[in-house]
Amino acid sequence: MGPVLPFLSDSPGQLDAAVRAIADAGATHVSPIVLHLRPGARQWFLRWLGANHPGLVGAYRDLYGGRAYAPASYQRQIAGQVAELARKHGVGRTTPASARRVPGANAGRGPQRAEGQPAPVQLSLL
Repeated sequence: MGPVLPFLSDSPGQLDAAVRAIADAGATHVSPIVLHLRPGARQWFLRWLGANHPGLVGAYRDLYGGRAYAPASYQRQIAGQVAELARKHGVGRTTPASARRVPGANAGRGPQRAEGQPAPVQLSLL
């Protein structure tokens, strides 16, 4: 699930709602991905943040510094919260690589839905 936006989509209630929606959609695994601020994306995002949430620009600069990734301690905190919520909502946990493997998928045909199961819905960030 991602990106998790520090100070914007990382509150306990927001993470709970996201994991609950993921569970309700029938996911078997969930792994959080914290926002990466690589060159180019970093400048764009900080401009957007300044226009829409100017009070958070300093917090982002403090959290990320000159790095593309949030500190490992913050990433572990989010991963721990999501793991706890996944257990609460009955969703397994895995690594990002193994989460991309779909159990029961036929080669070349993609994942198969059980009869009567609703089609997945793509959620939007903004």
